[in-house]
Amino acid sequence: MRTLVAAALLCTTPALGCDVNLAGDGVMRLESERYVVALRSRSGPIAVGEHFALDVAACAKNSAAAPELLRVDARMPAHRHGMNYVPRIHATAPGRWQADGLMFHMPGLWEFRIDLRAGGVTDRLTHDYQLD
Repeated sequence: MRTLVAAALLCTTPALGCDVNLAGDGVMRLESERYVVALRSRSGPIAVGEHFALDVAACAKNSAAAPELLRVDARMPAHRHGMNYVPRIHATAPGRWQADGLMFHMPGLWEFRIDLRAGGVTDRLTHDYQLD
């Protein structure tokens, strides 16, 4: 599996009062035991063969530590391959990132994979995305 670009957090995200609401249509919400994440395409609808960017918002739940690292990936489970491009990730605010340069090169079922790492533990959050 290809390891994708990771972005270290520029500042910590408070566990309480954290907001993962992203404005606009097509918001995808992911959740693990320790985190809640929202994804939204910055570029409008995702289309085959066109680069797109994601806004990512993440919050720690309960007493979990704020994430120290964020990675974004996407794979096609049925085909056992990922994207042909490596996204660039940068922090835009506490608990907020932008991932640029993603591209789904073929239609079908894709799986977004978001890895959040804190305290030596990584949570992988996934979301299926059907691209016709």
